[in-house]
Amino acid sequence: MPFVKTSKGVKYLSPNTIYKKLLDNMNEAVWFGDDDERTVYANYKFAKMLGYKLEEMLGRESYDFWDKESADRVKNVNDTDRKKGKSSSYEGNLLTKDGKKIPVLLSGSPFPGGGTVGIMTDLRELKKREEQEKILSKSIDYSTDAIIIFDNSFKIQSWNRGANLIFGYSKKDMLNSKLSKIFSNKDLQKFLKNKKEVNNFQISTNHKSNKKLLIDATLTHIVKEDNNKNDKIYLLIARDQTEKMKFENELTQKYEKMKSSLNSVVKLFETYKKLK
Repeated sequence: MPFVKTSKGVKYLSPNTIYKKLLDNMNEAVWFGDDDERTVYANYKFAKMLGYKLEEMLGRESYDFWDKESADRVKNVNDTDRKKGKSSSYEGNLLTKDGKKIPVLLSGSPFPGGGTVGIMTDLRELKKREEQEKILSKSIDYSTDAIIIFDNSFKIQSWNRGANLIFGYSKKDMLNSKLSKIFSNKDLQKFLKNKKEVNNFQISTNHKSNKKLLIDATLTHIVKEDNNKNDKIYLLIARDQTEKMKFENELTQKYEKMKSSLNSVVKLFETYKKLK
C-alpha cells in the first residue's frame, strides 16, 4: 500500500490512494468523464453493473452506456446545466453490455478542472417494490369485497370499488368521512375495544338507498412503522351476506314446509293403516 512519509518520518496514506479506495468500494456506481464525455474512470460497481471490464469502457462516451431516451436526456443536461456549472439529478436507464436496461438515479456534477462525475443508484429493487405495490393496489381496488382503511377517530382513509358496490357510496363520498356514515359508533367501539383483530363478525347496516344489509367482516389493526400507539390504523374487509342469508332463510323455510308436509303424509298413512 503506497504510503507518504513526512520529514518527521510519519507515514500516512496519500489522498489519491484514499479516494480511489473509497470509490472502488462504494456501493454506488461512479463514473468520471472528460469535457467530451469520454470515460476516464469508472469504479468496480459501475463496471460490474454493466458487465464490462474497466479497460473496455475507457475512452468511450457516456452516451454509449444509456438507452436512447436517457442518452438524449444526458446530452440535453450536459448542454444546459453542466455548462453552467450546475449539478442535477434525474432517472434514466443504463444499458448493460448484453443490452439489458437498468433503471438508475443519476446525480451528475461538473468536476473541478473540467469533466463530469456521475453517481448512479441502482433502482431495480425499488422499481420491483413499486410494481408489486401497484399490483397489490389494483387487486385491492378491483376486489368485490369492501376494503376500508380508517383511523382511531373512524375517519376513512381508503375506500375501494368493492365498498362502492356493497354500500352504494363512491370514494368521493366517503374519503375523510366518518365510518359512522355506514356503521353506528356503538357497534364500532364494541369491536375495537381491547382487540387488535376481530374475525368473521356480522353487523347490520344500510345501503345508500336505505336497503338493509347484513355484513360479514374482519377487522384488523395495522401496525404503523413509527409504532405510535396513539395513532392507530384499522383495516376492515366486509362482504355482503344479505342475499346469501336471504337464500339460506328461503331454503330453511322450504325445508320446514317440506318437513311439515312429509309429517302430514306420514300421519295420514298411519291413520289409513289403523282404519284398514
